[in-house]
Amino acid sequence: MDYDFSVITDHWQFLAYGVGVTFALAAFSGVTSIVAGFVVALARLYGPRWLGPPLAAYVEFLRGTPVMLQLYFIFFFLPELGVNIPALGCGVLGLAINYSAYESEIYRAGLQAIPPGRSPTRTPSS
Repeated sequence: MDYDFSVITDHWQFLAYGVGVTFALAAFSGVTSIVAGFVVALARLYGPRWLGPPLAAYVEFLRGTPVMLQLYFIFFFLPELGVNIPALGCGVLGLAINYSAYESEIYRAGLQAIPPGRSPTRTPSS
C-alpha cells in the first residue's frame, strides 16, 4: 500500500495554521482551567457554607456532560442570547470551563489528603 504525501506537502501552510490554533487553544484553555479549578476548589473547601452546593452542582454537571455538547451550547446558543464571542474564544471558554471542573476535583482531593494540623512543608523527620 502506497501513501500519497502530496496532499500534505501541497497544503502544509493550512495544516501548520491548524497546528498553531490547536496549540493556542491548549495553552490558553489549560492555563485558564488550572486557575479556575484552583479557585473553585478553594471556594468549595474554605468558602462560605452556602457556596458549596452550587459549586458541587457546577462540577458534577460539567463532568457529567460531554465537552462537545458544552462547546456546541457556547458557540451556537450564546449568540441567540446576544452574547457574541469569536470562534477561538468559544473554544477557549468551553474547554476552560469543562476542564476547570476536573481540575477543581484534583485540587480538592489533594487538599483534603493533608491531615489537619499538618504543614505541607514539614517533612516526617522534622
